[in-house]
Amino acid sequence: MAMAGRTILDEARIHDDVAEALAGTDVSFAVSRFGGRHRPNPVTPDSAAKILLEHLPAARAALVFGSEDFGLSREQCAGSWGYLSIPTGGSAQLDLALAVAVVVQAFAAEALARGPVGRESEGERAHLAARLIALLERVGFMASDDPGCLRPKVLAVLARAELDPREVKVLHGVLGQVEKHLVPGPPGGAS
Repeated sequence: MAMAGRTILDEARIHDDVAEALAGTDVSFAVSRFGGRHRPNPVTPDSAAKILLEHLPAARAALVFGSEDFGLSREQCAGSWGYLSIPTGGSAQLDLALAVAVVVQAFAAEALARGPVGRESEGERAHLAARLIALLERVGFMASDDPGCLRPKVLAVLARAELDPREVKVLHGVLGQVEKHLVPGPPGGAS
């Protein structure tokens, strides 16, 4: 049901057991509500996110969630590097979907705190800037010879913007809609 969910499912690999699924991983956490002698020193989702994101992308990392009705057995946890437990303040365990959502949110928050990921390439930035300047010239806001030195100001604004690839696509879409609705003719709309 999720956007792009089909692609994720199509690319998922199925393994017969947890040990086989973890083969080749460098660091992994088993997610469990239980602590104790067999599951010592569990970390929170926030701590796990810090640890795993510190190792990525150089290391292969994994999170292991158990079934909703039985969780993870001791044997299934044995291959994990550590344990992750979601603090619930003593309330009942979370269902699987909610536990996954809580952990994924911790990873997303940590990734955002680390700064922009996947910033657009300099080529995309240059293409967006050229397209914006051409549009500003076309509508008469900026002259092609730019006597008011607006071009460097527009370029400076774009340089300061830390745009991710999706934001670049949105801006290209905005420019495309404006271009589509302009009446063909010389700059400034004069005919």
